[in-house]
Amino acid sequence: MRELGVKRVLFLVHRGQLARQTKKSYERVFEKSVSMGLVCGGYREYNADYVFATVQTLNRDEHLLQYNKNAFDCIILDEAHHVTADTYQKIMKHFEPKLWLGMTATPDKRDDNIAGKNVYELFNYQIAYEIRLRQAMEDKLLCPFHYFGITDLSIIGDDKAEHDFSIL
Repeated sequence: MRELGVKRVLFLVHRGQLARQTKKSYERVFEKSVSMGLVCGGYREYNADYVFATVQTLNRDEHLLQYNKNAFDCIILDEAHHVTADTYQKIMKHFEPKLWLGMTATPDKRDDNIAGKNVYELFNYQIAYEIRLRQAMEDKLLCPFHYFGITDLSIIGDDKAEHDFSIL
């Protein structure tokens, strides 16, 4: 970010816990060179250089209208496959940053509230980096995973509402 001359950043996530974790990671990288704040849950740190917010909070006018359209140089969207949803679109229409950066592990998954639009279209088909699952596994960027199918749910209770999946 420093090399790009970015002064103000909005990092948009879908959970407060993720906003707090991401903020901590950025604090380790940037140390005290920029101020960092949260806009989620009970946090209202609107004036920080780097703001970490949830879509649910920023989507509300009382929070969104704290910012003018050019408030941020860069807006980073986590889980960017949701950008076609009304909640994301409201936020995206409000701002005009120099750079939009969308991150997703599932770019082909989308919320279809915008007819004919998809993640690729909304980001003008500009892909900064792409790696497929097989390549990530071969490059040892991910740990191996295994699928297990459960065919008998009777061991966890008779009533569906009372299933205790933790005993599996």
